[in-house]
Amino acid sequence: MLRRLRLTAALTLVVVGLTAPAVAFNPAGRSKKPKPEQKGPKLGGAARPGSASKAPSAKPATPEGDAAPKAGEPKGEGPNREALIARYLGIVLSQPGAEFPLERLAQLFRERDGNLEKLIAELTARIAKDASPYSALVALGGVYKKDAQPERAIATLTQAIAKEPNNPIGLLSLAHLYGERGDKAASRARLEQALPFVKDAPTREQLLRTLMGLCLDEKDFARAKQVHELLLSATRGSFFVRAELPRELASRGELQRAVTEYEAVVKAAAGDNRVLAPALVDLGRTLSQAGRDQEAQAALDRALGIAAGESGARRQILEALAEIYRRSERLPALVERLAKQAAGNEELKLLAQLYEETGQVEKALSAHRKVLSRDPKEVGTRLRVVHLLEVRGELDLAIAEYEALIKSAPRNPDYVFRLTEALLQRGDRKRALTELGALEGRSGNDEETLTALVDFYERMEEKDRALALLTKLAGSGTQDPEHVVELGARYWEQGDKKRAVATWQRLRTLLPDRAEGLLRLGEVYLEHDMSQEALETLAEAVKREPKQPKVRRAYAVGLERVGAAAGGRDGQRLAYEEARKIWEQILRDSPADGNVAREARQHVVTLLSLTGQLAPRLALLERKFAAEPADMEAGRLLGEAHVRLRRYDDAERVLRRLTTLSPGNVEDLTRLERVLVLGRKLEAALGTLEKLVKLDPKRAREYYQRMAGYAAELYQDDRALGYAARAVELGPDDAEGHRKLGEMYEKRQDTARAVAEFRSAISKNERLFSVYLELAELLVGQGQLDEADQLFRRVVRSSPDEELVYKAARLSMQLNLGRGTLESLEKDLLPIALGNPERPIFRRLLVEVYGALAYPLLHRAKSQLPNEAEEARAQLRKLGERAVKPLLDALSDPREAQQQVAITLLTHVGNKDAASSLFAYASGTADPELRARAMVAVGTLRDPRLEQKLAELLLAKDRGRLSDSDPVSVAAAWALARLGTKSSFGPLEKLAAGDTGNLRALAVLGLGRLADPRATSQVQWLLQNPDAGALPRAAAAFAAGALGLRGEANTLIELSRDTDPTVRAQAILALARLKLEPAASAIAETLTEPAPELGRAAARAAVALVSGAPAVPEEVFPVPEGTLDVRQVLDAIHPAPHEPTAEVAALAKLSPALSRAAAAAAESSPARARALSEALSRGSGLMLGSFETASRKPKAEEQAAAQRLLADVGKSVVAPLARLTAHPDPDLRLVPLPFLIGRSEEVAKRALEALTRDPEPAVRRAALSALGPEQRELAKPVAARLNQETEWPLRASAAEALGRVAKGQAEPSVVEALTRAAVSDPYALVREAAARALAAVAGPAALPTLRQLKERDPEPRLRGLAESLAKELQ
Repeated sequence: MLRRLRLTAALTLVVVGLTAPAVAFNPAGRSKKPKPEQKGPKLGGAARPGSASKAPSAKPATPEGDAAPKAGEPKGEGPNREALIARYLGIVLSQPGAEFPLERLAQLFRERDGNLEKLIAELTARIAKDASPYSALVALGGVYKKDAQPERAIATLTQAIAKEPNNPIGLLSLAHLYGERGDKAASRARLEQALPFVKDAPTREQLLRTLMGLCLDEKDFARAKQVHELLLSATRGSFFVRAELPRELASRGELQRAVTEYEAVVKAAAGDNRVLAPALVDLGRTLSQAGRDQEAQAALDRALGIAAGESGARRQILEALAEIYRRSERLPALVERLAKQAAGNEELKLLAQLYEETGQVEKALSAHRKVLSRDPKEVGTRLRVVHLLEVRGELDLAIAEYEALIKSAPRNPDYVFRLTEALLQRGDRKRALTELGALEGRSGNDEETLTALVDFYERMEEKDRALALLTKLAGSGTQDPEHVVELGARYWEQGDKKRAVATWQRLRTLLPDRAEGLLRLGEVYLEHDMSQEALETLAEAVKREPKQPKVRRAYAVGLERVGAAAGGRDGQRLAYEEARKIWEQILRDSPADGNVAREARQHVVTLLSLTGQLAPRLALLERKFAAEPADMEAGRLLGEAHVRLRRYDDAERVLRRLTTLSPGNVEDLTRLERVLVLGRKLEAALGTLEKLVKLDPKRAREYYQRMAGYAAELYQDDRALGYAARAVELGPDDAEGHRKLGEMYEKRQDTARAVAEFRSAISKNERLFSVYLELAELLVGQGQLDEADQLFRRVVRSSPDEELVYKAARLSMQLNLGRGTLESLEKDLLPIALGNPERPIFRRLLVEVYGALAYPLLHRAKSQLPNEAEEARAQLRKLGERAVKPLLDALSDPREAQQQVAITLLTHVGNKDAASSLFAYASGTADPELRARAMVAVGTLRDPRLEQKLAELLLAKDRGRLSDSDPVSVAAAWALARLGTKSSFGPLEKLAAGDTGNLRALAVLGLGRLADPRATSQVQWLLQNPDAGALPRAAAAFAAGALGLRGEANTLIELSRDTDPTVRAQAILALARLKLEPAASAIAETLTEPAPELGRAAARAAVALVSGAPAVPEEVFPVPEGTLDVRQVLDAIHPAPHEPTAEVAALAKLSPALSRAAAAAAESSPARARALSEALSRGSGLMLGSFETASRKPKAEEQAAAQRLLADVGKSVVAPLARLTAHPDPDLRLVPLPFLIGRSEEVAKRALEALTRDPEPAVRRAALSALGPEQRELAKPVAARLNQETEWPLRASAAEALGRVAKGQAEPSVVEALTRAAVSDPYALVREAAARALAAVAGPAALPTLRQLKERDPEPRLRGLAESLAKELQ
């Protein structure tokens, strides 16, 4: 965690702070006495030789002769190296605690020898012969540490401490080493041992802090308290220091202990309000974290009373209070409290913020404006007002606020740009340009503003204005070349290349450094493919500054680009040759191991290859490298050439010799490693890395991590883990090392160790957020869901990486969704989203959470169970109270998915204050379907304040002709009709007089809902005018019922027979509602229609007619599920579900009329006859009597009563349906079959017999297959069919039918026919059907025939069947 890093850093400071005064680094190797007026620290009694009291300077001087190496000369080479080693060795021995000289000494030995073995030997020898070897032992311990030998370092420092136990230098060096290894206990022990001997006040203070942290880490709270008391004493009771202990306790999750300590801080601060208020705030926040909200609120209220005149403090206190109220879902209570008590600006600002948060936009605006009335320069508040106005679509008011902002800050261009965007949105381009011109005029030579204006003009497609302003910028005397470059580019794009070049030529004199200007000009020429001009310009730059690497490099790169684009080989070769020469010169002038040299080598080798000179050059490079002394640069070029040619073995040979000749060169060894890896010699690469670890210990962790990777590629998992563990051991605070080791354990499925390493990684670096996810996913697999979720949430709260934030939040959502605890995640996300408006990722996640919470409630809100539905709606309203602000903000999100969720939820949460914002969205330019859904949401909220806006939208003269194809207009008409306000009559009447079907239909529905008699003439005209369209006439039928227009009975009867089902449904509902005499006949006639939706409408109308129940629902405009469809709106207007008893009563009442209608229908059309046959055969009663529209399932007695009534209806259609069996069409002859099968009337039986003799085989077979026990009288005719049919499938069907209709009868003719078929039919399937039927009909009398079949039938399967049937009969 971060505190672990802080402790490690603090420990480092302690060691440096404690060692520096005692042995301050003196570059000259001599002690410096303190100035007379400066008191030096007294560490361990008498000062040691070589000690000094003056702290080292920030930039210590370099010993004479230790200058930086010259170009081309490796570091540490030359005659000075041995002298430098001697000098630094002396410094290290006289000042063993100083870090820099020891580091420089180790570097010199590595450069010379490639390792530290000789330095270790030198110090070991001095220890052996020195009577007082303390300094040498401390130095040797430091060398062992740098040589990655921590155990020897510990042993050597322990030996030094034994020599001088009261000297803090060795103790603290060892404490630091233990701290780096993660051994807190050992580090703490050495700090405790050193504490009595450290007297320097600042150093002692830092030491105590570090020690306190270690005690807390080990949960030794008693000792931590003692150390804190010492720290307080050392700082003379500092209030800040007094709060350190509770702060550290809280950061470690020890909240109850932190509360106790904060209470002590509050007690100590009593009487000093300057410190008491912050102490109470800290106490309040900690109490809140501990779940003690009432106490937290009391502490914060007390703090609020104390911090009366300090706005900053009051803001913090109020925000903390709001968080407590928010978490406990009591924000309305805080809003009420602030509304009553808010006197200061901070309270008013919070009140406005909470109004926004709870969706009370009008009140939020009022509170913001009250703040502005007190302080008009409150820019943040005015911006909030603008935001709210823009969200609500109040552009004119928003523009006025922008004007006020510009008056208060006329030189802030952002406000002008925002104002301009608002003006453009309103369509006022002329004024927008005026405002931009005014900004340009008052900006003078402000380059930043003028550049922004250029970009804005470009976006507005005002090219001429942009060009003019750019010309002004380019000629303003600025030294920024980009204005000139951009101006020239504009001319170039316009085709005026001459003017573009003339503009760019100004770069020659624009910059003080002429070479810089030429360089930029050359680059511009290259960007525009002006190769020759570019080379001439870059060559001129080189002449001016021949030794400037940047200029020469640019010239070389330019030559390469020219060569690449050259058409002929000669031109290309010349360009490449000249470029190569420049790179060779750069190489000669650069240090051998620098980045510039490395780049130059690569270019030289590449250019030699491109010109075909690389292979011939190899021999020359080989000779130079083989000479004595070897040309090292030739060797490095040779190695690079072999790599280019992919001769990895030759490259390895060259690099191995280089590393032998220059054992201390890290770059050469690193290149060797790279070549070995390219040649897939991973084992050899591991050996090279072992050498690099010794040579370059600062990067040892990196090398070990690479070694772990190579070992893993070699499938040497144990070895890989060893290397990774070594990397972690060298850097126990290296979080990345722990992460990589954890991932290796995870791959080996060693979950326990992987978890441990991931935990260590996080403890070392609490910002390593990707590891939180890795750890959390492992914990989920182990079932530790709570901890996993906390890790996910920590990433969400703290990670700056939005991709990680999103992933963590989604994983937390999945986890909490499965556990039913999603609201807890919402409570975490809400304050984060509100507090970080500049990071929309939090609000987006919050909206997704709201979606996941709301969608199940939306489903339950549609439940048929009233209590369940009402509970769901109440929960939705409660959710809406806290969700409305994020949802409103989501409307302006560029992602449609966010807009979609916001619209869906705002439609159902019932917050009227959202209506204005939804209307503004619907009136905007978003996707039409989403805008239409937003307009439906407006209608759902029924905010009367929007009536005028809806009317203006639909009836504005400048809007043009309205169209049914515009979903937004249709939704707006629905919203206006749904309002139900008396004042909406006028707009609805005008809309109803239009000629757009959907809009007119919705308007008429609205008029019908108002039941205003003034609509009568309009409704009558629509009812009587066939050209008005189906949907408007259907709406008019509804309105006629609502207005009580009984005089329109004949028209409604006519409409009840209309070809459009929606018109018919509304007509019969109106007839039922008006209780008109012809209603029963019209309903009965409609019930015989084959369309199910018409049948359901008629069934509902029948119940309404008979029972007196309302013929329309309470809600005429229910919220549509998806896209608003006017026909679906009309079809949804029907009575509420009724009791089954009411349906039985309606069936009884309408039975005569239904019988007449059914008889007529049976003969009117085949389709209606088929519908009758199917419905009556199922007993469904043509919807009436099926109880499909009832509120519950019928009881048995209710079902029986309905069946009896339906049977009576059936009598009326037997004869007409029986007559249909003689129809010429064989398909129609079969239509009445399902119904006739269940009838006992003689006419039905005759019709069935006729079907068994039908001339069409398919009809005969269908009839035979339908026969059952009820048709016993047909046994003989069916037996005759068995004897007479020539097709075997029909004989099989006849035999099967006999088994059903003649079961147990043993009629001789039937038995004879079945016996004959079983024994002698040529088809096995017929014999099988006959045998089964014979057993069913004749019983034991069938045994002789079955025995005969068993013995003689040629089919084994049939013989087996006969045996089985015989056994059953015996």
